[in-house]
Amino acid sequence: MQNHCKTALAAVAAAGCLSLLPWASAAAASGNVQTKFIYPQIAPAKQVVQTSEGDVTGDGKLDKIELLGIKKDPASNYYDKLVVKVTGGGDGKSAETALGGGYTPTVRLCDFTGDGALETFVTASTGGSGGLSTFYLNSWAKGQPKTLALPVPLKAVGTYENNYIVKFDVPEQKKSFRIDVRDKKADYDQSGLYRGGLLTRPQSADVLPFSELRPMDTDRDGICELVGFQRATGLYNADTVAYALSLWKYQGNKWKLVNTVVVKAKV
Repeated sequence: MQNHCKTALAAVAAAGCLSLLPWASAAAASGNVQTKFIYPQIAPAKQVVQTSEGDVTGDGKLDKIELLGIKKDPASNYYDKLVVKVTGGGDGKSAETALGGGYTPTVRLCDFTGDGALETFVTASTGGSGGLSTFYLNSWAKGQPKTLALPVPLKAVGTYENNYIVKFDVPEQKKSFRIDVRDKKADYDQSGLYRGGLLTRPQSADVLPFSELRPMDTDRDGICELVGFQRATGLYNADTVAYALSLWKYQGNKWKLVNTVVVKAKV
C-alpha cells in the first residue's frame, strides 16, 4: 500500500491515497485529478516578554510571573495577545489570564489594594499617533486571577482665551488651571487663531484619555497609587499644550481621586 501511494503521488494521480492525508484532499474534474492541499493551522507560539518574581498569591513565597506575547506576524513589533502567567512559589501550580494586544508591553508588581500581596499591572502601547496605552490590573490571591477596575480618565475641558491663555476646568475636583501658551504665538498668529493677542474664533483644547498610568508609592506607606497622565492638544494632534495629571488611591474596592493638576507641556 505504501509503495503504491508513493508511486501514485509522484504521478499526481493518487486521489485515493491523498485522501488518507489529514491535510490534503483530491477531486476529479473533467477527467483530471485536481489536488488541493489544506495545511494544518499552527497556533502562534507564546513568547516570553518579561519575567519577574514576587509574592502575588499572598502565601509569603516568591512566585514566578511571566508576561507572554503572541504574534501572528513574527516580523511585527505588535503582540496580538498578551498573557500573564503566575507559577506559585509554594505549590508550583500555574494560573494565567489573557489580555488584549499592544506594543512594547511591560508588567509591574505592586500592592495597590493593601492586602499585603502584589498585583500585576500591565501596560501596552496602542501604537497610534495619540500616544495612548492600554492597561490591565489583576490580583492573584490564592492563585486565582481577578480583574480589578482602573481609574476613569478626567473629563477635563480646555478653552482658549485672549492673550494666549488656555483655561482647563477639571469638574471632578472643581478646579481650574490657566496655561500660558505665548511660546506658540507665531504659530497661532499665522493660523489666524489670534490677532493682536485676541481670539478670532472659539477654540477648545482636547484632553485625551490616559497616555500613561504610572504606579508610584507617593506617600511611602508600602501601598502603590496610580498617577495618570493625559495629554491636551490644541490646533492639531502634534500641538501639545499641557498635561492633566491625576493621583488615584485604591480604597474600598474602587479608585479614589486624591489630587489633580494641569501643567504646561515642555517645548
